[in-house]
Order: sequence, then C-alpha cells, then structure tokens
Amino acid sequence: MPKIKIKDLFAKKRKPKKLLSSKLVGKKITLRKLKVTDALYAHDTYEDLKNTMYNKFNSLNSVDDFTMYLMDYTSRYETGESVGWAIISNKTNEFIGVIQIPNFYALEKNCTLSFYTVKGLKDPYIVESIKLVIEYIFSSKLVHRIQCKIDAEDSFSEIALIKTGFVYEGTQRQYAVYGDKYHDVKVYSILEEEIVLSEEK
Repeated sequence: MPKIKIKDLFAKKRKPKKLLSSKLVGKKITLRKLKVTDALYAHDTYEDLKNTMYNKFNSLNSVDDFTMYLMDYTSRYETGESVGWAIISNKTNEFIGVIQIPNFYALEKNCTLSFYTVKGLKDPYIVESIKLVIEYIFSSKLVHRIQCKIDAEDSFSEIALIKTGFVYEGTQRQYAVYGDKYHDVKVYSILEEEIVLSEEK
C-alpha cells in the first residue's frame, strides 16, 4: 500500500489565476478566441455598424488600425488581463461579431464587457453570446461582478443586457466623447449570485 504524505492531505486543487479564452459553443453561435488575423472581419463588421450603433472607437478607421489594436489587445491574453472571442455562426461559419472582456481586475474580482455583431444589436445572437460569456466568466470563480457601459440612447444594447440579467445602476452624464459630441453613458452590471448557470446553451 503506497504511503500517504501529510502534505497530500492538505493539498488544494489548483485554480486558474487568470482568465482564459476557452472555446464556447451555443445553439446558434460558437465563440472562439479572437486573433490578430480577425482584423479584416472585425473592421468590416465595425464599418457596417458605424451608422447604426453608438461606439467610441473613433481611432479605428482602417484594417491596419484594427490590426494594431488586436495585436495589443490579444497580447494581454497571456497575462489574463483580458479575453476576447470572435462570434461565429454555427450555420454558415461566418464571422458575425466580437465579444470581449477588455479589462479584468483580479484583486477586486470584477471585469468589463463589450460586444457588437455584424447584423446589429437587434441580432438575437448577441443575447446568446452574452449568456455564454457571463456563465463562463462566473464559472471561473475569478469574477464576482461584470460591468457594461453603453450609450444612454443605445436601446438595442440595453435590451440585450436586460435580457441576460444585467441590472441598471445609473447614468454617467456626458461621460464619453465620440462623433465630436459628449454622450451620457448608462452603467449596467451583474453579480455572481444573480445568475443561475443554465443547463440550456
């Protein structure tokens, strides 16, 4: 019979210390790790939405801009400061959007969320994408709170957040500047205890 060492009796299971971009599969979409080579698709998606959604990416006007942005952004995956996914249609295998955790604060156990899709924020796929990400992030046990800031007039994002369980916290007046104008920003958040991890994906 093998001898049991004392230290083995008190050994703790190793837990991840940083967020990881695991592949997430839903009914209609698959979320895979966002890569620098997605710059062309990300740019085209963004360009399609410029006139129909509120955003603050004023500096991302070309594929090269997006390439540099994604090089910087994806490099942060290694440290676990952020994670991001390309939203892929299960039916057509097309790139249809981006969903990200651009900032993760390990000490406070909170993070931020951002998203957009090629079909616009009316697209029901974004609701499934948000659900997959928040369930995955909370299951890591590294995050207690997820926050999302949206333009105060962006009703489509607001509906998507409400449908996925986010709670309105308040409005930051003239918080953001884009389109050469000041914009009010609404803050939504969801806490770990407010979500029931669904069995239905």
